[in-house]
Amino acid sequence: MTDAIKLSGTPIYVSYAQQVASQTSEAYVDHFKPLLIRYQQLGALSVNALFLQDNIHTNSNGADVAAQAPNRGALCGPGNPLAPNVKDTNVQPSESALFSP
Repeated sequence: MTDAIKLSGTPIYVSYAQQVASQTSEAYVDHFKPLLIRYQQLGALSVNALFLQDNIHTNSNGADVAAQAPNRGALCGPGNPLAPNVKDTNVQPSESALFSP
């Protein structure tokens, strides 16, 4: 891929959310990894087109892409109690993309 997505690391709020879920015995849905993988599949040019000028807020197409990440995270979390509540299981990235090397 010529237009790779580059990140400097996992945002701090991801580890905070994992920690809180662990400390409170609540289910954790990783939506960061599925969204990152989907962005990598789309490529930098396509992903950049999803963002408004501030590089934080997406347009409606970007919101559609981002909205699939929690569903995929719930579906792929082993034993996640939220998985049975996910109605749309045809979301990206595919489960195989999440677990490929």
